[in-house]
Amino acid sequence: MEKRTKFKKFSALMLVFAIIVCFTGCMRYSMTAKISSDGTADITFVYAIMEDYATGMDDSQEKIEEAFEDLDYDYEIDEYDEDGFVGFTATVLDIPLDELEDVLSEGFEVSDFSLEEDDGVYTLEWDASDTSSEASGSGISTDTLDQYDGYMKFVLELPGKAIDDNATSKKGNTLEWDLMDLDESIYCEFDLSKSSSIPWGLIIGIIVGILVVAAVVVAIVLISKKKKNAPAPAPVAPTFPQAPVDQGFAQPTGFPQAPAFPQAPAAPQAPVAPQAPAFPQAPVAPQAPVVPQAPVAPVAPAPAVPEVPQAPVAPAAPEAPAAPVDNTPADPTV
Repeated sequence: MEKRTKFKKFSALMLVFAIIVCFTGCMRYSMTAKISSDGTADITFVYAIMEDYATGMDDSQEKIEEAFEDLDYDYEIDEYDEDGFVGFTATVLDIPLDELEDVLSEGFEVSDFSLEEDDGVYTLEWDASDTSSEASGSGISTDTLDQYDGYMKFVLELPGKAIDDNATSKKGNTLEWDLMDLDESIYCEFDLSKSSSIPWGLIIGIIVGILVVAAVVVAIVLISKKKKNAPAPAPVAPTFPQAPVDQGFAQPTGFPQAPAFPQAPAAPQAPVAPQAPAFPQAPVAPQAPVVPQAPVAPVAPAPAVPEVPQAPVAPAAPEAPAAPVDNTPADPTV
């Protein structure tokens, strides 16, 4: 009973909605449920009408503030002023999901709203036909809202992807239903058991990938700087072919050669231009070409010397005949 008494104070919100509908069809109304992975929700209501019909909105905001004074949950009430619409937003913060159905159904008189949980999987259903019928009975239509840039919608923000839903439109993890264009009850199924756990594997993989990319970028930068700071190679001085040296005539074998004329001394090389000390180094000036040596004077051939005839050899003297050998036998009587 105490809970019901506490929630009944919030029926002022629906009273404000009824006042807006009675004043004009140029209105903006939305209910946004922002679900967190810790199992809580923030519920935000937007009540706004065109500035030309804003009479009575200040009184309505005061009623909301009075109703929220004894609220057990934290809340925020802010002004709304966008696109020529003025009004206010009312947000109830950190409502546990197991109490959300009671807060909306009994406190804000949102009829036929249910939220059930089974092993971390939540199923949200809301038959919003009463809200859309009340707006239609007051002369509000989809064409009227489109004409004045108004809306009546329910928005659900999830920490992850929905398992199943029948949203009118969606953008990422934000689902939206047009309350003036519903053929069936609002339905959404989402899982908080996975979104509440931290995906360490994915986080570590992303960190490793970032480190690898950073290392590659640093290596490329260092290599580029090293190539940029390397001194340019000095140009190679051109070489010129030397004039062939005349070797003269061949000298006859067995005779000394005539003395050769002394060679002209080689001209000294031009001094190399000093390099500039500043960085980058100035290219080395090419050396002056080597002065070709003076040709060697041909050697004059020596005159041929006639050969001297040798003296005839004298005949050898005949040898003397050898003395006869005495072959007489010795006298045995002696």
